[in-house]
Amino acid sequence: VGEWPSPYFHDVYVRNDTLFGSAFNEGSLVILDVSDKSNPTQIVAIPFPDGNAVHNAWTTEDGKYIMTTQEASGKTVKMWDIQDLSNPNIVGEYLASPTILAHNTHILGNYAYISHYQDGVRIVDISDPTHLVEVGYYDTFPANAGAAFEGNWGAFPFTSSGYIYATDEDYGLFVVSFNGRRAARLSGQVLDSQTGQPVSDVTIEVTELEHSTTSDAEGNYKLGFPDPGLFTILAHSPSYDTTTVTFMAEEGESKTSDIILNSVTSVDEEKSVIPASYSIEQNYPNPFNPNTTIRYSLPEKTYVRLKVFDTLGRQVRVLFDGEQLQGEQQTFWNGRDNSGRLVASGVYFYRIETDAFRKTSKMLFIQ
Repeated sequence: VGEWPSPYFHDVYVRNDTLFGSAFNEGSLVILDVSDKSNPTQIVAIPFPDGNAVHNAWTTEDGKYIMTTQEASGKTVKMWDIQDLSNPNIVGEYLASPTILAHNTHILGNYAYISHYQDGVRIVDISDPTHLVEVGYYDTFPANAGAAFEGNWGAFPFTSSGYIYATDEDYGLFVVSFNGRRAARLSGQVLDSQTGQPVSDVTIEVTELEHSTTSDAEGNYKLGFPDPGLFTILAHSPSYDTTTVTFMAEEGESKTSDIILNSVTSVDEEKSVIPASYSIEQNYPNPFNPNTTIRYSLPEKTYVRLKVFDTLGRQVRVLFDGEQLQGEQQTFWNGRDNSGRLVASGVYFYRIETDAFRKTSKMLFIQ
């Protein structure tokens, strides 16, 4: 009853009266209105920033986002915000490693099931579309790994049993179970301890996962954890001392914590600033809008929790949650809660807790 002559679509995905065509050779995702089956019309063609080989696409169940794959080595799986079809934009990217070749993606609930050729089935938690985290993996092709067109061809999760059917060009059919593990997430900013300004291009690595990321131009970073547990995070940059923090990852939880970097100092300078006892100063400025600085002293290496609460005792923001070395420390609060929303004007409390020291102080935020 109708047709769309060009460009060539490698795959199509249809949701209600909207068709998403993967234009492989043109390097774009073409979105069509197919409400009139005899006369499909183009809504928009989305060019990809990194070239061609657009292979397939699948929307989230609420239709607000769409995930795309590109059948070329090193091309990321991309998550697009399509709430405004005239202006889609990339909000998240994923690839198991820089040289891996992704083939297809299918989405069911809060997970994307991605076939990765020689690198097997990858299951990604997409409950936060802007922060994609791998939580499951099964290797259907144990002989090798890389970008060759062999191995896992498809991963099909739409079964009444809950099992995943995975096909492999060389090894046949696999029936795979998944335990429904939910990712833990950590995000925040990397800040200079003296100026409070964001620091870009800082390498942040999780030692237990052999995984790293880099802070962006605004100092923002994101880390994902497939398993709960205690992890060690290192942040290092040539102009700063390496900062080490520990993070307790809890399944399904997202936490915010800024990483504070101290400029490189000599051993003599380091010794001269080791305080004799625990203390925390009044924040400055106070009242404040929107930024304030909180300084505190640690006479020994210890685990520090520094949090902001409202007058009802509800946690508003985690400013720091990790291990710190002895010395004079400081952190910043920008008047935003753990979700990034600006808080209302009023009285707030900041509380520091270590194994040997606890203190709560009051501050006033005004708009």
